[in-house]
Amino acid sequence: TAAWKVGLVSVLAASFSLIFLYIITLLLTKNKMIAIITSLYMAFFSLFWLYAEIAEVFSLTILFILLLFLFSILFYKTKKTLYLYVVSFFAGLSLSHHEIILAIFPSVAILVFSANWRIIKSPLLIAKCLGLFLLGLLPYLYIPIAASLHPLVNWDQAYTLQNFIHLVTRGDYGWQPTSGTISISFKFLAVLSYFEKMFIELTPAGSFLILLGMFQTLRKKQFALFSALFLGFFLTGPFYVWYGFVPLLSGFVMGVIERFYLISSAFLFVFFGFGLELFSTLLSSIIPTDNKKRRGIYKQIIIVIFLILPIALFNINFSKIDLHAVWVGDNLGTDILQPLPKNSVLAIEGDTAFFNTEYMQIARNVRRDITLTNVISLNDHKNIMQDIAKTTGGKDVPTDIKFLIALESFSKSRPVFATTQFQFRDNLYPHINWIPYGILFKIADKQEMQLTEPQFISLQENLFKQMHLPASFSKTAMAFHNLTISDIPAVYAQGYVNIGDYLLSHYGDVSLAKIYYLRSIDTYPFLASAYTGMGYINLSENDCKAAENQFLQSKQIDPTKKAPYMALYLTYANCLRDPQKAQGIANSFSKIFSESILTAIRLGVK
Repeated sequence: TAAWKVGLVSVLAASFSLIFLYIITLLLTKNKMIAIITSLYMAFFSLFWLYAEIAEVFSLTILFILLLFLFSILFYKTKKTLYLYVVSFFAGLSLSHHEIILAIFPSVAILVFSANWRIIKSPLLIAKCLGLFLLGLLPYLYIPIAASLHPLVNWDQAYTLQNFIHLVTRGDYGWQPTSGTISISFKFLAVLSYFEKMFIELTPAGSFLILLGMFQTLRKKQFALFSALFLGFFLTGPFYVWYGFVPLLSGFVMGVIERFYLISSAFLFVFFGFGLELFSTLLSSIIPTDNKKRRGIYKQIIIVIFLILPIALFNINFSKIDLHAVWVGDNLGTDILQPLPKNSVLAIEGDTAFFNTEYMQIARNVRRDITLTNVISLNDHKNIMQDIAKTTGGKDVPTDIKFLIALESFSKSRPVFATTQFQFRDNLYPHINWIPYGILFKIADKQEMQLTEPQFISLQENLFKQMHLPASFSKTAMAFHNLTISDIPAVYAQGYVNIGDYLLSHYGDVSLAKIYYLRSIDTYPFLASAYTGMGYINLSENDCKAAENQFLQSKQIDPTKKAPYMALYLTYANCLRDPQKAQGIANSFSKIFSESILTAIRLGVK
């Protein structure tokens, strides 16, 4: 498959990374067996191994980090200008790959200037290094050239100077830290989670050797090397987690964040080699012998025993890393596309649904008749933009409004589907009627709005019969292996919630809605909206305590959503008659969302 072929790039980058880690460790410890064990230890580290087979940027990022450190260390040790030139070139080349490399530059600078700070007095040398750095940036020229050929996926349309700058400066993502309103305690917990994850994945024994390696580096008075390695680890690990804090509210978010845990681990593996060197020296010194050669043999035997660490990691991680039979992403894309009528328009929100669906359509040739879009890719569709221009009379309106205008316009001649019930922000435009359609929504015509409840249920059940439905989450949790795809069952679970919500709002059928909410929880027990729906059913049955528990569960799963707080407030105020708890929820809501909960409830009712 296309995914397999692109993933092969990660395989090659990871393989070369192991070679360069071997060379670095051998250069620093002068022991081949330590270098071999260190490389194997990184090879079977779960995050490194996982991203060695996934079509992502991180294996190549690790390769560039190790390349930069190898030649920086060579310059540090030999002071040969040739190595400085190589560092300059790879600094530019690595920066053309991923901007997190900027966090490595201070470490490189420490090694370079510790070796020879007088290079700043040589304008000619600086000019040559700068020229080589700019030469390394030349791959950026590929972007406008490729974009001008209008490929199927054309990120930011970067063939104009403005769009090119927007792309390479991360205009879609930004550089700012998370909002100052985020509690420091949340950031602290995120950093704590980082160290906990690393400790578990590296194993207690490996973590101990890494700490011992830090001590050994200082003990050998290699202060510049220690500073460079520790600063690289700190900036790409704990500092990055703190600065770019994201609430860890789902497996998917945790999967996104843990990719960056991988980057900081590269520095820890170098410390691991030093730790193994010191520990084997200490153990061999305990063995009574006056023969220096025999003591050296004992030391090597002790080092070989530590092969058990990478072997243990192999045994622990193989089942998690083996993705050869995992087709859940392909199935999701297929399940979204296949049930749709011919020539439909499909609007998708969210990376998980969009990228898997786009991959199946473009790379696997599934349902090429469907027009696939989202708010971000709106400009890719010239016919859509022309339709918007006609509707708005050429007026400049916000992108999300353009998006909805396009969907509404298409619905007059073609079936329009979406993963979300998109609506206009104000009353200048008409309300759009959506009806659940399996795991999607459809812009409904008058006839569909008048479906009887049996007709509606029959439609949904027939759609779900066509899908690759995951079994209950308890049975399939381990089948997905890694966090970035662990929330795919949530897409199916949300489909059940949508049906339950519609049964309540359109037909007033509490008992049947309850069945669909319970299906959702069985499929994916971490979906806040399912518990919110169950809570409203409990309220309708006058079971106040059960409603409280459901809303609390919903709030715990996703504390960033307003609905559980509002529902809890109403439960405490009107059902449980507990004004103290109601006021507590109101205060929490005001603190988190900076608005009155009563105002939010009134707006919600309106």
